[in-house]
Amino acid sequence: MSKRKILLAEDDEDDQIFFYDFLRGRNDIALLPIAADGAVLFEILQRIHKHADLPDLILLDQNMPKINGLQALRMLKSNSRYAHIPVGIYSTYTDERGIQTHNQRRI
Repeated sequence: MSKRKILLAEDDEDDQIFFYDFLRGRNDIALLPIAADGAVLFEILQRIHKHADLPDLILLDQNMPKINGLQALRMLKSNSRYAHIPVGIYSTYTDERGIQTHNQRRI
């Protein structure tokens, strides 16, 4: 059985460690290099030449510098090479106004 490849785009080091610690013990998951921001996410993806080596799942932090999670999602889904990859977006917002504002945005 091949491992599912996950690519995480997260700029916060504590959150990177959280995901890495949670996923590293799984025998069915391979965590690809972590993208420190949305621009690095696309640099990593562009260095993957074989379609079979693309991630099986991309996890995006909503709040990242350069290209945020929603911007990255739009770019991924508008690119035929990446559009098939499932994407999850998360946030660690604690400000209720910020949560409501981002929930009201449309992709």
